[in-house]
Amino acid sequence: MAYIVGISSGIFGAAQPQERMQYLGISNKVNYCITQGVTFTQVDVETMSEFKDPQIGIEDDAKREAWKKKIKDMNIELGFHGESQAMGGRETPIKLDSAIEDDYVRSHDRLMEVLENAGKLGAKYYLLHSSESTPFILLGKDFQPSVLVDFWGRPLDVFIKEQKDADGKPWLLDWVMEQEFMWREIVGKTPREYAKERVEDYVQTFKIDYDREMPEENRAQRREKIFNDLKIDFLERIRSRALHYGPERLAYWVVAKYMQETNDPLWAKITAEWDRKKLEIKKPDSVASIDDKDFRESTEGIMIWVPAVSAKYLWGHFTQERCQGGSLAKGNPKDPLEKHGMYFVIESPMAQAGMENLMRLSDPVHMCVLAEEVGFKYFRVAIDFEHVLSNYINPQDMIARMRETDGSLVKVIHLGWPTPVIPAHMPIYVGSDQHRWIYQRLYELRQKGFTPDDDRWLIYERGSENIEESIVAMRLVVEFLKDNVEPDKLPQKFFGVEGPSSGSEDYQRTIIQQHARDPIEGLLVMPEEGFTTLGKAAAEKVGGKKWEKEELR
Repeated sequence: MAYIVGISSGIFGAAQPQERMQYLGISNKVNYCITQGVTFTQVDVETMSEFKDPQIGIEDDAKREAWKKKIKDMNIELGFHGESQAMGGRETPIKLDSAIEDDYVRSHDRLMEVLENAGKLGAKYYLLHSSESTPFILLGKDFQPSVLVDFWGRPLDVFIKEQKDADGKPWLLDWVMEQEFMWREIVGKTPREYAKERVEDYVQTFKIDYDREMPEENRAQRREKIFNDLKIDFLERIRSRALHYGPERLAYWVVAKYMQETNDPLWAKITAEWDRKKLEIKKPDSVASIDDKDFRESTEGIMIWVPAVSAKYLWGHFTQERCQGGSLAKGNPKDPLEKHGMYFVIESPMAQAGMENLMRLSDPVHMCVLAEEVGFKYFRVAIDFEHVLSNYINPQDMIARMRETDGSLVKVIHLGWPTPVIPAHMPIYVGSDQHRWIYQRLYELRQKGFTPDDDRWLIYERGSENIEESIVAMRLVVEFLKDNVEPDKLPQKFFGVEGPSSGSEDYQRTIIQQHARDPIEGLLVMPEEGFTTLGKAAAEKVGGKKWEKEELR
């Protein structure tokens, strides 16, 4: 058990033309780490087709095991960084927090396949970004089919109808029918406007003056029928292939209400942060309720309740054993993970300019809550300081907000240091401010459980940048982090000024002594000696002037 230093392989799409050969497929990417003095490679998967690399022969047991033996003989271990928007491609293939049926099913199937493939190759972990679905706040701009599912991948209309109170009344459906903002979302009208149209239809059909001639008893029956028709119509609409602007928002509102009313742990723990933001919003007395417009629609509220629902959808993919039938998803990701002893780790997505605080699930604090609630030893968290900053989150504040044991849920750290313009993946130089900054953050994480009593991977994620001193800098971090050395007590060795290097104190002292009398040279009554014994002999051969100028010293 230890802190393990490794590098990412880099990606073909970002490589210089003269270097692209080393990025062609998993086999070439794995070998890259040997040239950099480490024995762990995080393979950046740009396409699922890489698992079909003929050099690996993943479907041929004998060939695959021979490839794995070759890697083992070279003392190489590997993990995988799964596909993401940063890797290029037409779209993100795995959207684990999507409520659109097609996205949910496709993402689940693809996840099952890539986990099995990575496990067959002996990977230590498989990493994905926590959320790469369209940001919730931008959904109103996108056309989507309104075929919606719950967090287990079941039809959303089924989920809504099965939520009943102690008297058997469908409380969640009744709540939905009362929410004008939902009706405008899916129908384009409020329930009252829609019902009025239906009443007028009935009046025309039966030639009845509704207001004056219909008996009260019949009127009540008619109202009940209209209301039931509205329920049926609404439930049919959320199983429609017709395109609407952002119907996925409706699923998120419904699941949020369910989580709120059932006191779901993910909701309770993540939305607890709303209490600390009360003074920043218009209504200081508002609570973490989806019924509260400020909480539901303000940017501050969306940044808290949407991560809770996003986390619930990820939770659903990994808790299929708790689903009471009807799920469209096939298989449980826990199975290949447990079979191969491989970790699944989630990492903050990389937010491009303009998307800084919009991603659905980007805060590692929320991810630690999710990992705890999934309750599975192979479901863990990765932290990339650069990605965290890109999501408008201060990495130091993020660590401060983590609970006392959250560091134990973190398995992978992506280094280097965070830059405000991404992706940068700049090298780490020994003794630099960035080198020390990284050590301080990892030391803070160590105090919250990120200890070497378990394998934890420190990966220099390079994109296609040069490594330079990064590996040396990371080894120095590990050397002192494992001994829990306080940042203010780091020795000179950490800063590269110890030992035979040009920056060491002994070397500098020698240079000073050699030149201590330079300011008074030529001013003494007795002329100083220009040559030693060796120097005189050298002067006779090469000329005294040359020796005095120290050209040969």
